[in-house]
Amino acid sequence: MPIRRESFRYLLLKIIPKDNIELDKEKLHSALLNSILTLFGEMGLVESKFKLLIFAQEKNLAIARCAKNFLNNFRAAIALITNLNSEPALIFIVRVSGTIKSIKKQVLSYYSFNKNKNGNQ
Repeated sequence: MPIRRESFRYLLLKIIPKDNIELDKEKLHSALLNSILTLFGEMGLVESKFKLLIFAQEKNLAIARCAKNFLNNFRAAIALITNLNSEPALIFIVRVSGTIKSIKKQVLSYYSFNKNKNGNQ
């Protein structure tokens, strides 16, 4: 009998720092890990299969991956993050998808829409 492949969900995250603080991938990764550990413990962290795939520092966007059955728990963990290494910041989920390809497409359309909206080209 073939082994069933595990399904994941990909999340596009928007990070909003309070003051123009310097964000980096390590700060975001540790904040997400600590939030999951605090809420769900080590078993929850293993169950989440969390991975921070892409971090675009200039756009304050990140793409994270988690297990499909852990998505609601992962949303709760993200909602409770209020700072990144004692620097105030908020994290919002812009979109959730089953493929990373559609998330990358969303990033391109999101920024082209915002550029047109603001009058920049």
